Order: sequence, then structure tokens, then C-alpha cells
Amino acid sequence: MQPVLVGEKGMAWITCEKCNHASAVDLSKRPDSQANSIDYKCANCAAVFKIYCEFRKSQRKEVHLNGTFIQLPKEDMGGRIEVEDISTIGIRFRTRVKYDFKLGDILKLTFTLDDINNTVINQVVEVRWISGLILGGEFKNQDQWNQEQLNSYCLPEIKDEKALREEDAPKHSDLEKYSKSSYSVYNLKFHIVWTTKYRKPVLQTDIAQKLRDLIRGICKSIEVKIIKGRISRDHVHISVSLPPHVPVS
Repeated sequence: MQPVLVGEKGMAWITCEKCNHASAVDLSKRPDSQANSIDYKCANCAAVFKIYCEFRKSQRKEVHLNGTFIQLPKEDMGGRIEVEDISTIGIRFRTRVKYDFKLGDILKLTFTLDDINNTVINQVVEVRWISGLILGGEFKNQDQWNQEQLNSYCLPEIKDEKALREEDAPKHSDLEKYSKSSYSVYNLKFHIVWTTKYRKPVLQTDIAQKLRDLIRGICKSIEVKIIKGRISRDHVHISVSLPPHVPVS
């Protein structure tokens, strides 16, 4: 059964188990929209399979990040942790040894994201649940900078359907990295960045989702391959492979 994250407005990304077709689906219009387990029919190949809906307020990402913790306010206890799961509002992490934590304890966590800039996050959390060495916490007193970094980090990457299929395909020789047309062999890659006017943080929730769909559609129509990309609150950066006849502008 495929787990699917459902946003506050009922939107979810579903990938077909048979043809790998990915599409954004509005589950709020279904009569069984509040059920955790529902049958979904692929719009591309008509295959029917079960999905498990996870109703969360924010995008969650599985990670393996090393960090440290200090217990507040006395700062008399600390140690190393491994972050296993993170979102814009909370975190799941594992300690190296067992500590006498209690629900409601306040901890200061420091860890480094595995992004391009190796961003260091310092964040206060309140312990919400404990299971052995694993703890779940909710971010407290989160400043705008940390919120923007985590929002950008947790958003799913922009990839077209062909790129998703190619990730699972066997790797071949370096020669196959080149694309061919009638009169040329090429490997043209560009990193393109757009920013919002006055850097206003408007690329969020539904707007970010619509922009992602628009970028995919335009790239597909002009035969541009999306390699990787990300939509942040005030900018978009994307790596693409262009055929020679398509201008970057």
C-alpha cells in the first residue's frame, strides 16, 4: 500500500505503482476523502491500487543527519543525535544512549542539512513522544530564517516523469549522457534561478504547487529535460538540459 501525504486542502501527489505516472490529485472532492485507506485509479493507465493517506500540515522528509542536543534551561545534559525525519514544524531523532527524557522537556538541537550550502540549523524543540532511543519533537519559537531553510529543504524536488523513471534504470557508459538530434550531439546543462519581486515569500502551498506544474508543462512542451530543482518561498532554482535549438532566455 502506497503512503501518500495529503495537504491541508486535500491535495496529494500520487505515483502509479504500474506505470510510474505521477499526478497531483484533489482528494477533498472524493466521498471517502477522510478515510485513511482508499482505492485510487491511475489517470494514465487505469490501474487501480490502494493508497494510505497521511493527513499532515507540512511536508515530511526522511533524512540521515548527525547533530547534537542540549537540555534546557540548565544545559546540564547533552549528547549526539541522528535526525531521521524532519518537517517544517517538527522532527524525529535518535540518541546514541538512553536518557531520562520526559514529555514536555525542552531541548536545543543543532544539526547540518545535506543541502548545497550545508546549512546549520539551531532549533528549540519540545518533546512530544518517546519510544526507546527515538524521540519526536515539535519546533518551538522558530525564527523566520530557520523556517525558510526548512521549508525549502522539505519541499519535494521538481522532476519530470521521465527523470523519475531514469533514476531507477541501470546506469550505462558516459557516452550515453549525450543527447542526439539530426545534426548534432550535445550535452548542454544550465542552472537557472528566478526570484520573486522584492523577494516577497509568496511561493507557498497552492501557489508553489501550481508553479511546479507550470514549469513541468512548459519544459515538456519545448523538449527541455528537468534534471533537478527546488521551489523556495522567494525564489526558484532549476537545473535543465536544453537541446541546441532552445534559447536559455
